[in-house]
Amino acid sequence: MLNPFPEAVSMKSSLQAKIDEVVAQHFPTLLNLLIVRQGSLVVERSYHEGNATASTNVKSITKSIISTLVGIALHEGYLTSLDQRLEEFFPQSFPTSGDQRKREINLRHLLTLSSGLQWDERAPTSLPSLYASADYVAHGLSLPLQHTPGEVFAYSTLDAHLLSAVLTRATGMDMLAFANQYLFGPLGSTITTWTSDPQGNRIGGSEIALTSRDLAKIGYLYLKRGKWGERQIFAEDYHAAATQTQITPGLGGYDAATYGYLWWVNTVGPYHTYYALGYGGQIICVLPDLDIIIVTTAPTNVPPEQGAGPQVFALPRQLTERIVLPLLM
Repeated sequence: MLNPFPEAVSMKSSLQAKIDEVVAQHFPTLLNLLIVRQGSLVVERSYHEGNATASTNVKSITKSIISTLVGIALHEGYLTSLDQRLEEFFPQSFPTSGDQRKREINLRHLLTLSSGLQWDERAPTSLPSLYASADYVAHGLSLPLQHTPGEVFAYSTLDAHLLSAVLTRATGMDMLAFANQYLFGPLGSTITTWTSDPQGNRIGGSEIALTSRDLAKIGYLYLKRGKWGERQIFAEDYHAAATQTQITPGLGGYDAATYGYLWWVNTVGPYHTYYALGYGGQIICVLPDLDIIIVTTAPTNVPPEQGAGPQVFALPRQLTERIVLPLLM
């Protein structure tokens, strides 16, 4: 099944006008808005210079793609367990002296952004220092251990990138090629742009370019618990774990969300939801109880207070409350 949902069904002009009015009033920066309901693409609207079929850097949605690729690697036998330790893949990068708790970091810790490595995503030096280094993995593993692995959530592009490097080592494949073969190819898509580090590892926490329709397909794959047509892309038990609370951030500004395996987890009223969230307002929001997927893209050339502030984390809830529930249910 290459296309799980048909072209956007015809909307009444009155409904279209209401949606456009809500977007203009409450979500003025959105470029694209797609909503899939019961397998049909019921809303596909573009604003400003938006284009649902054009690829764009979806920023930290890349983290949720990495989670998906971990699930696939487990399903295909490239990985044996989430308890595999990072040291197994990069033994030369672990110091023989110093804090030996680093050796306890495993794949589950990376998926829950709880490696314990000293990292502050919003600090002005964290990402620039990583991106300026000659070896991202070595740089990351040279950082002090601030917490025992698995105990404390710290939002971290580094942790997600270490997973990308693990996948590259475990599969022996470039992650762009792996993603096209095992994920996007079966979904009827092909990706061509995903930035690499100096060693050729694709950036695990950002920098993949996808279309809004690609994002909707990822949401639909998760809505179907990892199944695409008759093909199980990744295991149902991985889907269940990835989209349920594994760790609680314990910080403000996340709209009370918890964290699964590189997916945010929350509720809107009585409805369970989980979502991938990228800087500026890139979103895949899945509402399984309602059989709904919401996708948005938005500009990324915005200051941090606009691109990663509380208002961005509130978007899945607000889109559900202002558009889905009053206009589509």
